[in-house]
Amino acid sequence: MREWHRGNNTPKKNATTSSRGSPARARLVRIIKRIGEEEWKKAVNYGKRWLIEIFFSGLKRVVGEIVRAKKDEYKIQEVISKVS
Repeated sequence: MREWHRGNNTPKKNATTSSRGSPARARLVRIIKRIGEEEWKKAVNYGKRWLIEIFFSGLKRVVGEIVRAKKDEYKIQEVISKVS
């Protein structure tokens, strides 16, 4: 079901599935019209991005936006030491 979600904007109520424009958008409109907008939103977790944005905003306030380490192993250690 994850492949249904291609963008951040849900189609308008009168959206068309004609060949004009993006084929991916037309496919999305057909799916939403078939299963309903609410069911589609549940299937793709639409509207949940704000939860992730809040988490990373708080993390950046604590840790800062810059991690100086080059290797992944050391990056993890640096972030853990900043949070502790």
